[in-house]
Amino acid sequence: MESINVNERRESCKFYLSHRLQELTEQFVASGGEFTEHKIDDVFNKIETTKLKYPVSQLSKKRNSIFNLPAVTAGILNQGLSCYVPRAEATILKNVISVSANGANTGVMFYQPYEFTILQDSYAIKCKVPNISERQYLYLLSALQKTIYGYFDWTDKAGWTKIKNYNIILPTKNNQIDYTFMESYIRELEQERISELEQYLRVTGLDTYTLTPREQEILTSHAGGATHLFRIGDLFEKQQLKFKKAKFNKSSDVSKTASDEFDLPLVNAKDGDNGIMYYGRSCDFEYAENSIDIVNDGAVSTGNVYAQPQKTGVLYNAYLIKLKNYTPSPEILLFLAQTIQKIIKPAFGYDNKAGWEKVKKKLISLPIKNGEIDFEYMETYIRAIEKVVIRGVVEWKNKTIEATKSVVNA
Repeated sequence: MESINVNERRESCKFYLSHRLQELTEQFVASGGEFTEHKIDDVFNKIETTKLKYPVSQLSKKRNSIFNLPAVTAGILNQGLSCYVPRAEATILKNVISVSANGANTGVMFYQPYEFTILQDSYAIKCKVPNISERQYLYLLSALQKTIYGYFDWTDKAGWTKIKNYNIILPTKNNQIDYTFMESYIRELEQERISELEQYLRVTGLDTYTLTPREQEILTSHAGGATHLFRIGDLFEKQQLKFKKAKFNKSSDVSKTASDEFDLPLVNAKDGDNGIMYYGRSCDFEYAENSIDIVNDGAVSTGNVYAQPQKTGVLYNAYLIKLKNYTPSPEILLFLAQTIQKIIKPAFGYDNKAGWEKVKKKLISLPIKNGEIDFEYMETYIRAIEKVVIRGVVEWKNKTIEATKSVVNA
């Protein structure tokens, strides 16, 4: 095993440790611990599974009495779980790591804490040390992903015969992998994230999901409120935003990762992630704030509408619009964005672009009060919806904090 200079590794990976995690790591090193390379084949075994007889076309996307076992394929969403298979004919796995071995997502890995099976284009690996905990598996998963993900593609698949020869960096003490440190590290990381969530909920006013009388009233009377049809172009104007430099070079002028240098979100034909795929330099792109992003092109993304309260620029295949005579809150932007998308998404597509000249003629229905647009209604409605949605998160957060306190005080 080759000992790794941890500080050099962190610097090369731009790895950030918070104060508490830094202290935990320093204590580990001071007590004789190291971070060393271990061959993946020395840490994990590949699990052999039975191939199912059912073709993919006959499998169910929904769970039912027969097709009731989740199955993993080469996917990046929902833990890679894409369909359900008959339990009786499958190799049932649990507490292992699944690896996508094919497609655009080759090399993507997930820890699978619940029963599932392998369907195709993927496989499962299990730690050779028996009965390790979920936190220890999560640490191992992170170490694996840092080594594997991004180094393979559909022309160079992440099969076991290849990745088993790669090395991962793990905490080591007395020439043995230190699983106790892994447990402590992930536990500390969990507590930090819970604290951050608690602070976020408190700052945003979402630390309680109790609806105010006004919010309750708006949710119960939403369908019966007074509304009026407005032409989009009468309310909004398109922002004419430009790239400031004489020539644009995609390889040097934008980045897929935000940083101090690439600090400006850029909209384009993106489905999901709030329409943001790239980041530019705020000194290179003109930008707008408190705007709404409309995607005008793309096989899937045409007609998508996103609220963009922060400073935002335009890359291509999308544009930003702003209310003419009102500065909206983020909640109002969300309400307006969803209202616009409800109208234009079904009306446009890849063969009928959602350009501004066409979109601005569309009519949207907005709440009114005393003949004027009721912005207060929009804001309160979105705040109420946020509380309804956040309820499960708050309950989980409170339950987790109480469980942690009971362990600490035991």
